[in-house]
Amino acid sequence: MASHFLAPTYTVRTLAVFAVISSLAPACSGARTREALTTTTPSQSGGVPFVRATPVSWSPPSVELIFDGTTPVRMTGVRYTSNWVTARGNWTKSAGVPVEWPAPQAVHASARATLVLGTSAPPELVLIKVYPNVDPQSGEPTSDPSATYQCNRFSEPRCAFSTPSDKITVGDLPSDIVTAPYITVFCTWFVPPDQQGSGQSPHSYASASWLFRTRLSQQSIGGWGMSEITVLPERSEEAAHWILERRLGYWSLPGQRTPVCAVVPTEFEAYCRLLHPALRVSNGHAVGVRWENIARELGVELQGDTAWDDLASGDAAFSGLWHQAPRTGSLSKEEVTALVDLLRPSTGTGEECTFAVWDGYGGSDLDRQWPGAARLRLPGRTYVLLKGAIEAATVSDDVPEPGLPTFDQSANIWWPGDVAWCVATDIDLCWTYVGASRQCIDQIIADPRLEALQVHGNDPVPDPPIGR
Repeated sequence: MASHFLAPTYTVRTLAVFAVISSLAPACSGARTREALTTTTPSQSGGVPFVRATPVSWSPPSVELIFDGTTPVRMTGVRYTSNWVTARGNWTKSAGVPVEWPAPQAVHASARATLVLGTSAPPELVLIKVYPNVDPQSGEPTSDPSATYQCNRFSEPRCAFSTPSDKITVGDLPSDIVTAPYITVFCTWFVPPDQQGSGQSPHSYASASWLFRTRLSQQSIGGWGMSEITVLPERSEEAAHWILERRLGYWSLPGQRTPVCAVVPTEFEAYCRLLHPALRVSNGHAVGVRWENIARELGVELQGDTAWDDLASGDAAFSGLWHQAPRTGSLSKEEVTALVDLLRPSTGTGEECTFAVWDGYGGSDLDRQWPGAARLRLPGRTYVLLKGAIEAATVSDDVPEPGLPTFDQSANIWWPGDVAWCVATDIDLCWTYVGASRQCIDQIIADPRLEALQVHGNDPVPDPPIGR
């Protein structure tokens, strides 16, 4: 039976509902708790406030989150559950697994958000809970909420409702709510007697919950901006042929583990694993958080094979140090800039570099953008080949999304003409591998702008598996 992690089916026995929703605490592998709505019972002589007769929607209303900014972002929530019975029908939806989270939409860390309910009836309760991570199979949160927002119609804290165009809005939501990756919204409404179905209790309530997903725009932490650096299509597949000759196979280690050198080619003197930072929202801005700081807080030893899930799963899933998991498949501008500074002295062909960009990013039309560009084809991955000076690594591919501004995307694999080093960021991983000389790798590990750990070519890539 599915774990209803936000709002269960319940029957309200009184008119005085000043709701408190119990905290969610389902672990993917542990016991799951069911939230309950607590009620209080008024005295027998107590009257019913006249304002409670506000007509409710006959069916669950739509719910939106609207983020302000230069290009406003409007998200429509996906209804997760509902216990909605009126004289015109029964719109009951039970919790299911896997949880059908919507696709994430990018928002700026400094954006302010407004909750918009598609009804003119003010709810008795608005409860928003957000989560840093969900289980990849069930879609259920793997920890307690990282933040909670609640307001009520008649008791403190009261909702600051406004009613433009027959809608109910709740504005100025806290930044730690609106910038979390997994957002749940739960609301309850009193159903007036003239809208109740036959046999319903005279003290009936309707409730529903909705799901949203966000991701922080890279531009919100220092966008890459305009560039006059020249990037051209690489028209010869031979430029990347050496990678095919010098890479190990996926799942070629015992236990079908994937070696480091299936991501970055073999024959380099040394290798390191560059950890992408997690993100924390502070004063409306997203700042990077090093893995070592999170590991120290959790009492976990950070090693070359530590997976992000080792820091982000189980009871210690949210330490308060981070709000969004590290980005997969791309380096930030700051990381790329630091690498360019360190890698340029290690090659004699810094003006002749090749950049491989995965051709599967949604909304991107690389054939139109780079006509005639050759391809690098690896198992489960096809990359468009571009060329330019090493500084071109700092030029975003600017992957567009319908209705949204473009977002920065670094090259997935890049190397100089003399193949003195290679940088590889697989689309499924929240870290990057670098192969180079021992001296160069030591400099990368020592640089305070980066967080890197030494690894070896035959080390297994931490889960999740890639290339399938």
